[in-house]
Amino acid sequence: MPRIQPLLPTAATGPAAEHLATTKKLFGSTPNLFTTAAQSPATLAAMNGFFASLGKAPLGGKIGEQVAIAVAQANGCQYCLSAHTAIGGMHGVSAANLASARHGHSDDPRTQAAITLALEIVRTKGRVSDATIAAARAAGFTDGDIVEVVGHVALNIFTNYLNNLAGHGRGLPARRDRAGGVAPWRSPSASSGATRSSRWPGSSSPHATLTDLGVPGDRLIWVRGPEGVRTARRQYQLLGLRGTLSPEGEVLVNGHAWDSPAAADLVRAAAGEDAWLERAPMGYQFDILPLLVATDGAVAAFGRDIRRLRPNLLISGVEGMAETTWEGAELEIGQAIIELDSLRGRCPMTTVDPDTITRDPDRAQGHRPPLRGKACAQCRRRSRWADHRRGPRHPSSHEVARMRPPVPPFDIASATLKVRAAEDAWNRRDPAKVALAYTPDSRWRNRSEFISGRAEIEAFLTRKWAKEQEYRLIKELWAVTGDRIAVRFVYEWHDADGQWFRSHGNENWRFDAEGYMAERHASINDVAISEAERKFRWEQGVRPADHPGLSDLGL
Repeated sequence: MPRIQPLLPTAATGPAAEHLATTKKLFGSTPNLFTTAAQSPATLAAMNGFFASLGKAPLGGKIGEQVAIAVAQANGCQYCLSAHTAIGGMHGVSAANLASARHGHSDDPRTQAAITLALEIVRTKGRVSDATIAAARAAGFTDGDIVEVVGHVALNIFTNYLNNLAGHGRGLPARRDRAGGVAPWRSPSASSGATRSSRWPGSSSPHATLTDLGVPGDRLIWVRGPEGVRTARRQYQLLGLRGTLSPEGEVLVNGHAWDSPAAADLVRAAAGEDAWLERAPMGYQFDILPLLVATDGAVAAFGRDIRRLRPNLLISGVEGMAETTWEGAELEIGQAIIELDSLRGRCPMTTVDPDTITRDPDRAQGHRPPLRGKACAQCRRRSRWADHRRGPRHPSSHEVARMRPPVPPFDIASATLKVRAAEDAWNRRDPAKVALAYTPDSRWRNRSEFISGRAEIEAFLTRKWAKEQEYRLIKELWAVTGDRIAVRFVYEWHDADGQWFRSHGNENWRFDAEGYMAERHASINDVAISEAERKFRWEQGVRPADHPGLSDLGL
C-alpha cells in the first residue's frame, strides 16, 4: 500500500488532468510516479518539463537513461531502476549495457564518463574532484554537457526520493533475457570466494540477466584470509551462510549487513578466526571459481540431493551421463556462449549435507561434480567468442590468490575501489594483514620515518596503533594515472592521556603489476582537538557504507 495515493487520470480534474495528459504524450502511459506527483499539479508540471527538456538535450536518451539507472541504484529506488531499464530499452540500449549501468559501468567511454561524473555528484553532494571533471572533458564533455549531467542527477534524485517516500512497487517491467531449456540455479551464499544473492537451501530461478559483470547481485563480497580468498572447498561451513540482498541492494549475511560485527562473527565461525569479508573489486569476482554446468541426466545418475552438486546452470532434456562427452564444446544460451572447459574432479563439497552442514565423507566419494564452464556474457556469435579467447587471458583461480585486484593501469573507478580497500584494511588495525597488501620489499616514507619490507611495516603499524588509540580513518582519491594513485586522508585518535587529535595527510602510492603497493610516501600533520570536536564516531572498525566521506564533512 503506497503511503501517498496516486491520482489516477480518470479521477483528475483541472491542472492535474492537463499535466497527466502531457505525461501520457511524453511516455505513452501515466506511470505511478507521475500519478503520485499529480497530487501536486505544480510538481507534476515541473517533472514533465524537466523530462521533456532533458530528453531533447545534447547528451541524448541513451546516456540519460544509463545515468538514471546508475543514480537509481545508488539511491536504492527499485521502481526507478525498473522504469529506466524499460525506457532505456526503448532507446535502443542493450540489455548488457542496461545491467552494467547498475554497477556504474559502460563499454562506451562517453557514457562511462557521464556515469562516473553523476555518481560522484551523488556521493559528494556536488563536491566533485578536479580529476573527475578532467576525465569528463577528456571524453569530450563541454561545460554545457557537464551541467546537463547535473540536471539528470537532480531530476533523478527527485524521482528516486519521491518514489521511496511514496512506497510504490514497480510500475514498469524490467527487461530480462531468458534462457530456454536452462535453469539458473541459486546455490548457498558463501560457498564460493564471494557471497551470492541467493535463496538457501538452493532453488531454480526462472530467469537471469547475464552481463559482462555476471549476474547482477551475484558474488559481490569475498571471504578472505591472509593468504587470499577462502572458499567452501576447505571451509565447508561457509555453506551454512545465506547471502541475500536488502531492498536497497546491499548484501546481507544471514540477515545481517555484510560489514556488521554480527556478519563478521558468522564468517569467522565458519572460515576461521583470521577470516573477514571484503567487497569484491568489480570485474574480478568471477575469476575466483569457474561456472558449474550440470544436466538433469547427470543429476538423476548422481541419485542424491542436487544441492550437493551446487550447479550454476542446470540443463534439461539430457539423457544419462551424455554431458561427459561435451568437454571442449560451446553451449549457446541466447546471446551468451559458455565454453565447457573440462570435467571437474571430485569435490569435497558434495560430501556436505545441505541441511545440517555436516560432512558425510562416505556418501558421495564415487561421484563427480558437474561440468566446469567459463562464461563470456557479451559474446553474440562464434567469431566474436573466438576473438575473445585469443585476447588477454583472465587470471585463473589459483592465480587470483597471488593478486590484489584491482591492478594497474587504474582508472577513477578502480582507483576508488583500491583507496576504499586500503581504508577498510587500516580501520581493522591488524598489522600482519595490512602488511600483506605491500610488496615484500615495499619502501615507505611515513612522516620522517623510512621503512622497507613487510617485517618493518608490520612493526611500524604495531607501534602506531598502540599509540594512536580509538583510531578511525577516512581516505579519498585525489588523482590517478597508470600504476600511481594520490590520496588525501584524515584520521582521529587519542593518546594515552586522552588528548584527541585529527591527523591530516597526503599519500602517493605506486603499485606493481599484481596490485601490491611497492611505494608509499605519506606526509601528515596532527591537530589537537577536543572530544566534542570529533567527526568520526562510528563503532571502531570499517567505516559504514552510508557514513559521509571527507568532502561531505568539509574536511
